[in-house]
Amino acid sequence: MKSKKTWISISILLFLFLLTITVKNDLVEFQKIFHHPFLLAAVFLFVFLTSMINALKIKLLLVPFNIRLPFGESFTLANLTTFGNYLTPFRGGAALRAYYLKKHYTFSYSLFLSTLSALYIVLFLATSLIGLGLLLFLYLTQQTASIVLLTFFISILLGTSACIIIRAPKSSRSHWLMKSLNKMLTGWDEIRRHKLILVLLLLLDVLLCLAIGLRFYFILLIFGIAPSFAVALLLALISALSSLITITPASLGIKEASVAYFSTLLKNSFSSGLLVSVVDRAIEMIYLLILGPVSMKKLFRGRKIFT
Repeated sequence: MKSKKTWISISILLFLFLLTITVKNDLVEFQKIFHHPFLLAAVFLFVFLTSMINALKIKLLLVPFNIRLPFGESFTLANLTTFGNYLTPFRGGAALRAYYLKKHYTFSYSLFLSTLSALYIVLFLATSLIGLGLLLFLYLTQQTASIVLLTFFISILLGTSACIIIRAPKSSRSHWLMKSLNKMLTGWDEIRRHKLILVLLLLLDVLLCLAIGLRFYFILLIFGIAPSFAVALLLALISALSSLITITPASLGIKEASVAYFSTLLKNSFSSGLLVSVVDRAIEMIYLLILGPVSMKKLFRGRKIFT
């Protein structure tokens, strides 16, 4: 319990620090957020849509293992996962989801890791393909080029393709760790055999990136910044990928710094990248403060999760 409270405090302090810097440097700009209620409502709507897409991904990933999760349950689980990531570093929300599936569906942790790896692989594939397409579009239409981003997305595409094509050898050792690894690889092989599931997951990740891109685009419009949607979508891809670096709760600070840095590579200011990522984070946190505790109470009613 003490550890949980410590990480929650760290999460809040990190976010407040970023928010303070952003508001202090752009106080007049920050006040514009209250002048565009319809755009703000649209951002909230796409945050909700993001949760729905994540719910569909969770539901689809369990189909190869003959688990038919009702959509309402998967939606609640998606909210719990994102909320849990704010409680601890290293994807605490995923740990909560693994515990729930183990408790209610006897879904082993090693198989859960195989679904988690599948989520990462498909997300990497979707973001790299979209990213390369956007870079080509920006080069042809605006003569904007970034060798750093090009190398970044090509590296992700090559690594992801290798994971999909090459089958990892399984160990014959009887050690429990090797058994768990073999079970995880078996789970990934099972998912990979369901080509339709992988295609649907890829399409859902494309929709996910578009939803985050629209969130960023509307936030930039609120502050009077009018980039092309391609730029907003590229920043959204960086945001989605950096959220996987979970050494801080929910990648607090990491996501914001990544978006701000890559914003400069796309000929935008560092402050505009920081502004859009901090405001997007604030809106997501408000959404999760409403639905996160409700989801936890609904799924774990009467059970102690942290000791």
